[in-house]
Amino acid sequence: MRRDWTKAEEEILLQMYLTHEASELAQILARSENSIHHKANRLGLVKWVQWSEAEDNQLKELYPSCRIDDLVKILNRTKAAISFRASILGLSSIKNNREWTTTEDRYLKNQYKKRTQRELARDLDRTTSQIAVRASHLRLKKRKERSSAKSSRNRNTDIYFKQGNKIRETRRKLRLTQYDMATSLGISTVYLSMLENNRANPSYKLLSRLQKEFNIDATH
Repeated sequence: MRRDWTKAEEEILLQMYLTHEASELAQILARSENSIHHKANRLGLVKWVQWSEAEDNQLKELYPSCRIDDLVKILNRTKAAISFRASILGLSSIKNNREWTTTEDRYLKNQYKKRTQRELARDLDRTTSQIAVRASHLRLKKRKERSSAKSSRNRNTDIYFKQGNKIRETRRKLRLTQYDMATSLGISTVYLSMLENNRANPSYKLLSRLQKEFNIDATH
């Protein structure tokens, strides 16, 4: 049965959250670690969290092709934290940090249904991932692209992802939380949520993981 937080418990959390591990606080307050993190978040407590190997790999994969604002949502980190970690890892994103102009947005809105992501990327001097992420931000919808000579890999990465419901349905059928599935896939819960809601474009490597770990074919 869910137990309400008392004022005394909140005071302990406010005093100790930044200096103690969640596991220690869970023992002190006789609560789960998830409960500790959830309450801390509601109280506006922010704690520096060490970057995991999975997060580093995700940053290396996405940093050259995603805008910093989108990385904030995917990794659930601040802009400063992402930029600092990227500098430590020696990642470069000069082209990637270029802000979208009104002219580019207008062109994307007018041409998104008519041209492929590769063509749009060439026209706007952007990457295909940037095109997909910006289109999602602008809530643009695209007809499924036809492919003749493209390989299966290129098809998976170029066609905007529309199979998030398969991931969500599988997760619920297995009775997994978003945290459980995200941890298994080596991604953040924010990124998983965006995938389930068709707001992010998965990498080919992630599509392979979905097939291997959960037998999800999200390419059709």
